[in-house]
Amino acid sequence: MPATTARKIQKEIIEAQKRLGELIGKINESCKSNGERYEDVVESDLQLSRSKAQELRSMSASQCEYSDEISKVIETVKEVAAAKKAAENGKTLAQIKAIASKKPALASDDDLDDPSSLKREKKRLERTIERLQDRLVQVEETLASIQGE
Repeated sequence: MPATTARKIQKEIIEAQKRLGELIGKINESCKSNGERYEDVVESDLQLSRSKAQELRSMSASQCEYSDEISKVIETVKEVAAAKKAAENGKTLAQIKAIASKKPALASDDDLDDPSSLKREKKRLERTIERLQDRLVQVEETLASIQGE
């Protein structure tokens, strides 16, 4: 039940934002016809930034069923389908970001089936071991000289 209530409230917020966008559009038309500066009305009287007012106006014109913040996240993530699905399921903004930005799992050792990739991996590991052994010798020599003093 709480998830259903949250979705209902979210839809009401979206509808209110769309109505606000429509009203801002009407204010813009009124400012043009009365010779007033639209920016002054939006920033001073409505206490909104111009970019937020523009977002609300564009939201009122679109058939989007997400809030303006969620719409921005959906537009910017790589996994758009996952973000939309999460939004439709009533996930929060933070949850949508987390779901949409999950990276695919890195290749594990079991994925190294190709002989050439195995050879490269072997060389890489050998070089790493050699560097670590050299470093170990240096650390042991430094430690011995410090203890010898």
